[in-house]
Amino acid sequence: MKAIKIVIGILCLVSVWCITGPASATEFEYTLHTGFHFDLWRSDADESGFQFHTPIEVAGRYDAFSLRVLSAIMYTETSPEGRDDVSVSNFADTKINASYEIIGRFPVDILIGLDLNLPTGETRLSADDLLLYLDPDLVSITQLGEGFNINPTLVLGREWERWAAGLGAGYVWRGSYDYSEEVEDYDPGNIFTLSAEVHYLLTSAWQARLFAQYADYGQDTVRDAAFYEEGDFMMIGVGLDYSAGPWETSVSLRSIQRAKSRFDEPSGGILKEEANSHGDEWVADLFCRYALDSRTTLKGLAQFLSIDANDYPRGEDLYVGERRKFALGVAVARQLLANLSGEIGVKGFIVDDDETWYHPTSGRRYRGLSAAVTFTGTF
Repeated sequence: MKAIKIVIGILCLVSVWCITGPASATEFEYTLHTGFHFDLWRSDADESGFQFHTPIEVAGRYDAFSLRVLSAIMYTETSPEGRDDVSVSNFADTKINASYEIIGRFPVDILIGLDLNLPTGETRLSADDLLLYLDPDLVSITQLGEGFNINPTLVLGREWERWAAGLGAGYVWRGSYDYSEEVEDYDPGNIFTLSAEVHYLLTSAWQARLFAQYADYGQDTVRDAAFYEEGDFMMIGVGLDYSAGPWETSVSLRSIQRAKSRFDEPSGGILKEEANSHGDEWVADLFCRYALDSRTTLKGLAQFLSIDANDYPRGEDLYVGERRKFALGVAVARQLLANLSGEIGVKGFIVDDDETWYHPTSGRRYRGLSAAVTFTGTF
């Protein structure tokens, strides 16, 4: 079965070249992206884990039409507290993103998109393998596999004087799959999303941003029985960008709130939880780019994440305490050849976790490192 999934993924990648190339540079432009990414983490409770993955991306553009196919080959291993090591080597799900732009023909510019998730990854996991659904603050890829998903999107945008604004909407139909050996025929709820962003040009070098996103989640079912419904998601943020000469800098602050979720009840159906199991989040990001010369660019980033404790009393089963994360990274990008660029980067992070339902007796401090080497060819 795994070999079949890998073959499907490779065929999806090759299909982009078959559809679009070869073509002259004036008609069509496409890029190939790959490399090597490594994540490593360890906690003060002797837990540890690491992940290798090699992204495989093919993207092309012809006039107003764009197409991108992305997947990855990965190996993930974790050493849980008091448990044997667990590992899996697999092909990730394959993502296909297509879009079409309509520019200058209407009062607003229009972007029509269609995203697909092809289930080439790993599902129907054993009880031990479920431990490989790792924390997104520790490793890059946390979802080993899903079902067949379809996500059409529509984005409207307009620029005038010093202003620019965009409004987007999308709907994700998520297909069913076997989540684990015990949870078969899992059908995750569909998702409706709205997003908006406004830019204002303060000066020739400075730009301010205001952005927001909302998501409404449908009901998850297992064998057609109600199981869970995620609470609504709301994010709002502000940003400030600077670009002059060799410097580019961007700083942003965003706030995330989630409404109460609904859980299945022994008596049947699902009910809204008594308290909110999600704490409010704040994320601050800083990104800098400096063009050392015409071929070499230096990059730096910093991020601070703060998640409040949820509304359940300490000691209850659903209690999740505070979380704080600080990450710092640097990278160097260089144009190696006329059609080939490369980048090497490293990022370190510290995560401080209060007590939660999965380590209820004490908090945790996680330390981790990510390193990546990537190559991009443009043709």
